[in-house]
Amino acid sequence: MIRTSLLLLCIALSTHGINAEEWTKLPDPVLTAAHDYEQNCVCEPLVMSDQGTNKYRMYYRSGWGTTAVGVAFSDDGKTWERYENNPITPPEDGLGGMQPWVTNDTSSSGFWYLFTTHPDWTSGVTIRRSTDGLTNWEVVENNLSSPDGVHTYFGNRVMWKEDDLWCLLQEVGDMKGGVWEIFLYTSKDLKDWAVRRNGKPYVELQRSANSMYGGPSFETFNGQVVGKNETGYYNLYYHAGSDGNLPTDIYRASSVDVVGGEWTVENGGEAILMHSGNENKFDYDQVADPSRINDMIFYDGDNNVNATCAIGMSKKKT
Repeated sequence: MIRTSLLLLCIALSTHGINAEEWTKLPDPVLTAAHDYEQNCVCEPLVMSDQGTNKYRMYYRSGWGTTAVGVAFSDDGKTWERYENNPITPPEDGLGGMQPWVTNDTSSSGFWYLFTTHPDWTSGVTIRRSTDGLTNWEVVENNLSSPDGVHTYFGNRVMWKEDDLWCLLQEVGDMKGGVWEIFLYTSKDLKDWAVRRNGKPYVELQRSANSMYGGPSFETFNGQVVGKNETGYYNLYYHAGSDGNLPTDIYRASSVDVVGGEWTVENGGEAILMHSGNENKFDYDQVADPSRINDMIFYDGDNNVNATCAIGMSKKKT
């Protein structure tokens, strides 16, 4: 009986994700700004396996005031080659290139869907679709709007599909004395969206009073976003501030129910990746927007003093 109880306890702890994850950051970024239009800023990565090849595919934002989405490819996650026709969302189209999130709907339509924040931040989200995830993007009209009339600035997001329902964890900010927070939306057709949980954010993800939390992301596997995993849990990676909006560090949380349940911040509530605090480093005051694939987490490292952003990588300790 004792052995059985201990075994069940170990299984419960393991499946819940309570076992701490340890990650080691590479000292230097794996992608830095290289073109004038990138304006010393490449950030907000989403990395997935490039189906049909042995490569990784990264979508990322470039630029500060004028933004666009770029793509890069890699064999090992460390050395990246930009797509020759970057940017895939030209700045002149006026639809925005911030906070890109991409998913390939292999279960039904076969389209690649790209979500980006509108350039004025408050006009919601631009949704585009493409047959190859690179060219001939077509806009999908949608009604994504403020969850509560107070949070009106749109930020990062993660989208996934459960059966025939699209689910969206969306970062939205209150710029009139509030902070960035994460809300849940759902849709059956990507056009008509409903805010869930009565428009309430996941305040349990906040790490410090009056501080932001955002950059939600799930792991990707074989080009697909993993929502609920085989153990019945959602494993969320996100960043949160310790004093308002800056600095930020990266955390992991788990939940069995994103609608009616709550998140538990794992690792004893401590960050799994931390900003360096070194003014000479690319991630001086911010590590943010995590993207996990296999035993790697990609993130944007920001030095807001020098107005630079670059994309870093960390490896999971074995």
